Amino acid sequence: MKLLLAVFLGLLAAVSSSPVKSLERDFVVYSSDLVKKINSMNTTWKAGPNFAGETAASVLDRLSTPGLSLEKAPKAHLQVTHGRAGAPPAEFDARTQWPHCPSIGRVPSQGRCSAAFAHSAVGAITDRHCITYPGLHWNFSAEDALTCITPTVLNNG
Repeated sequence: MKLLLAVFLGLLAAVSSSPVKSLERDFVVYSSDLVKKINSMNTTWKAGPNFAGETAASVLDRLSTPGLSLEKAPKAHLQVTHGRAGAPPAEFDARTQWPHCPSIGRVPSQGRCSAAFAHSAVGAITDRHCITYPGLHWNFSAEDALTCITPTVLNNG
Protein backbone atom coordinates (compact mmCIF):
# COMPACT_ATOMS: atom_id res chain seq x y z
CA MET A 1 0.00 0.00 0.00
CA LYS A 2 2.89 2.36 0.79
CA LEU A 3 4.37 1.57 -2.62
CA LEU A 4 1.11 2.43 -4.37
CA LEU A 5 0.86 5.65 -2.38
CA ALA A 6 4.47 6.55 -3.24
CA VAL A 7 3.87 5.85 -6.93
CA PHE A 8 0.65 7.86 -6.92
CA LEU A 9 2.23 10.84 -5.15
CA GLY A 10 5.21 10.67 -7.49
CA LEU A 11 2.93 10.66 -10.51
CA LEU A 12 0.87 13.48 -9.07
CA ALA A 13 3.99 15.59 -8.49
CA ALA A 14 5.24 14.81 -11.98
CA VAL A 15 1.92 15.75 -13.58
CA SER A 16 1.72 19.05 -11.75
CA SER A 17 5.29 20.05 -12.62
CA SER A 18 5.80 18.75 -16.15
CA PRO A 19 3.87 18.22 -19.35
CA VAL A 20 2.27 14.83 -19.94
CA LYS A 21 4.70 14.13 -22.81
CA SER A 22 7.71 14.04 -20.48
CA LEU A 23 5.68 12.04 -17.98
CA GLU A 24 5.02 9.41 -20.65
CA ARG A 25 8.74 9.15 -21.38
CA ASP A 26 9.84 9.04 -17.73
CA PHE A 27 7.11 6.72 -16.42
CA VAL A 28 8.82 3.42 -17.22
CA VAL A 29 12.22 4.64 -16.00
CA TYR A 30 10.74 5.95 -12.74
CA SER A 31 8.86 2.71 -12.06
CA SER A 32 11.93 0.61 -12.81
CA ASP A 33 14.15 2.73 -10.55
CA LEU A 34 11.60 2.55 -7.74
CA VAL A 35 11.40 -1.26 -7.97
CA LYS A 36 15.22 -1.52 -7.90
CA LYS A 37 15.47 0.79 -4.88
CA ILE A 38 12.85 -1.14 -2.92
CA ASN A 39 14.38 -4.52 -3.77
CA SER A 40 17.85 -3.27 -2.76
CA MET A 41 16.58 -3.14 0.83
CA ASN A 42 16.64 -6.98 0.88
CA THR A 43 13.36 -7.48 2.72
CA THR A 44 11.21 -10.60 2.57
CA TRP A 45 8.88 -8.88 0.12
CA LYS A 46 9.97 -8.20 -3.44
CA ALA A 47 8.60 -5.32 -5.49
CA GLY A 48 7.62 -5.77 -9.10
CA PRO A 49 6.48 -3.48 -11.87
CA ASN A 50 2.95 -2.17 -11.62
CA PHE A 51 0.94 -1.11 -14.63
CA ALA A 52 3.31 -2.94 -17.02
CA GLY A 53 2.80 -1.94 -20.63
CA GLU A 54 0.65 1.06 -19.76
CA THR A 55 1.32 4.73 -20.26
CA ALA A 56 1.30 7.23 -17.42
CA ALA A 57 -1.82 8.81 -18.89
CA SER A 58 -3.71 5.49 -18.87
CA VAL A 59 -2.70 4.85 -15.26
CA LEU A 60 -3.78 8.32 -14.16
CA ASP A 61 -7.03 7.86 -16.07
CA ARG A 62 -7.77 4.61 -14.21
CA LEU A 63 -6.96 6.22 -10.85
CA SER A 64 -9.58 8.91 -11.35
CA THR A 65 -13.34 8.87 -11.51
CA PRO A 66 -14.94 10.37 -14.62
CA GLY A 67 -17.23 13.28 -13.86
CA LEU A 68 -16.10 13.61 -10.24
CA SER A 69 -16.18 17.20 -9.06
CA LEU A 70 -15.14 18.09 -5.53
CA GLU A 71 -16.70 21.52 -5.94
CA LYS A 72 -20.14 19.91 -6.20
CA ALA A 73 -19.62 17.54 -3.26
CA PRO A 74 -21.62 18.33 -0.13
CA LYS A 75 -19.52 19.82 2.65
CA ALA A 76 -19.44 17.81 5.87
CA HIS A 77 -19.60 19.64 9.16
CA LEU A 78 -17.98 17.36 11.69
CA GLN A 79 -18.12 17.93 15.40
CA VAL A 80 -15.97 16.10 17.94
CA THR A 81 -18.18 14.84 20.74
CA HIS A 82 -15.60 13.03 22.84
CA GLY A 83 -12.28 13.85 24.46
CA ARG A 84 -8.93 12.23 23.84
CA ALA A 85 -8.52 8.79 25.37
CA GLY A 86 -4.86 9.39 26.13
CA ALA A 87 -1.65 8.60 24.35
CA PRO A 88 -1.77 5.90 21.69
CA PRO A 89 -0.11 2.59 22.57
CA ALA A 90 3.51 2.05 21.55
CA GLU A 91 2.41 -1.00 19.55
CA PHE A 92 -0.90 -2.23 18.23
CA ASP A 93 -1.63 -5.12 15.90
CA ALA A 94 -5.30 -5.78 15.12
CA ARG A 95 -4.42 -9.37 14.13
CA THR A 96 -3.36 -10.14 17.72
CA GLN A 97 -6.07 -7.99 19.30
CA TRP A 98 -8.81 -9.90 17.45
CA PRO A 99 -7.26 -13.25 16.43
CA HIS A 100 -10.73 -14.75 15.90
CA CYS A 101 -11.20 -12.51 12.83
CA PRO A 102 -9.52 -14.08 9.79
CA SER A 103 -10.39 -11.07 7.62
CA ILE A 104 -8.08 -8.78 9.60
CA GLY A 105 -4.69 -8.85 7.99
CA ARG A 106 -5.92 -10.32 4.73
CA VAL A 107 -5.22 -8.05 1.77
CA PRO A 108 -7.31 -9.16 -1.21
CA SER A 109 -6.25 -8.32 -4.72
CA GLN A 110 -8.56 -5.95 -6.51
CA GLY A 111 -6.82 -6.70 -9.80
CA ARG A 112 -7.41 -4.05 -12.44
CA CYS A 113 -10.55 -2.75 -10.76
CA SER A 114 -10.17 0.94 -9.97
CA ALA A 115 -12.76 0.81 -7.20
CA ALA A 116 -10.40 0.89 -4.22
CA PHE A 117 -13.09 2.80 -2.32
CA ALA A 118 -15.40 -0.22 -2.48
CA HIS A 119 -12.74 -2.78 -1.57
CA SER A 120 -11.49 -0.77 1.41
CA ALA A 121 -14.97 0.06 2.69
CA VAL A 122 -16.19 -3.53 2.40
CA GLY A 123 -13.00 -4.78 4.08
CA ALA A 124 -13.58 -2.41 7.00
CA ILE A 125 -17.22 -3.50 7.27
CA THR A 126 -16.19 -7.18 7.28
CA ASP A 127 -13.58 -6.56 10.01
CA ARG A 128 -15.95 -4.51 12.17
CA HIS A 129 -18.69 -7.11 11.81
CA CYS A 130 -16.31 -9.84 12.97
CA ILE A 131 -15.11 -7.77 15.94
CA THR A 132 -18.67 -6.93 16.98
CA TYR A 133 -20.05 -10.45 16.52
CA PRO A 134 -17.32 -12.96 17.51
CA GLY A 135 -17.88 -16.38 16.01
CA LEU A 136 -20.08 -15.09 13.21
CA HIS A 137 -17.72 -14.87 10.24
CA TRP A 138 -19.20 -13.18 7.22
CA ASN A 139 -17.15 -11.89 4.30
CA PHE A 140 -18.94 -9.00 2.70
CA SER A 141 -18.18 -8.66 -1.00
CA ALA A 142 -16.92 -5.64 -2.91
CA GLU A 143 -18.79 -7.09 -5.87
CA ASP A 144 -22.06 -6.50 -4.01
CA ALA A 145 -21.09 -2.87 -3.43
CA LEU A 146 -20.29 -2.41 -7.12
CA THR A 147 -23.41 -3.96 -8.68
CA CYS A 148 -24.92 -0.56 -9.43
CA ILE A 149 -21.81 0.83 -11.15
CA THR A 150 -21.14 0.38 -14.84
CA PRO A 151 -17.69 -0.61 -16.13
CA THR A 152 -17.41 2.79 -17.84
CA VAL A 153 -17.55 4.57 -14.48
CA LEU A 154 -14.67 2.41 -13.25
CA ASN A 155 -12.61 2.97 -16.40
CA ASN A 156 -13.30 -0.59 -17.55
CA GLY A 157 -11.42 -1.94 -14.53
